[in-house]
Amino acid sequence: MAEQTEKEGQRYRSLRNEFDGLQLEEKAVFLIESGLSLLVHSVESLTHFVRDEINKMADGDKENAEEKKEEPKKKAAPKRKPRSTASRKTTSRSTSSKRKTPPKKDDASNEGDSKT
Repeated sequence: MAEQTEKEGQRYRSLRNEFDGLQLEEKAVFLIESGLSLLVHSVESLTHFVRDEINKMADGDKENAEEKKEEPKKKAAPKRKPRSTASRKTTSRSTSSKRKTPPKKDDASNEGDSKT
């Protein structure tokens, strides 16, 4: 185990020294290619993961559908008839909580009272 770690360390240092020896344009190209490669591999991994999950869900749906076919169908409960409103007692209470305002007096009845 220790040898493997040491070999990886030596390999890293060797690659690092080679990278340091590259010209600026070569370094830029290398970094862009590395970044794109990482992105492509990540998208591929994600695609495989999503595909596998969709397949699992589809397989689960098939299994559930087969189980439902095997189960005997239960008879649905009968629907209740709506109650008749005629049998309900009604009250004369008002449901409005607003107070009613008294009617306004006509201006004509006030004209005779005014002194001009």
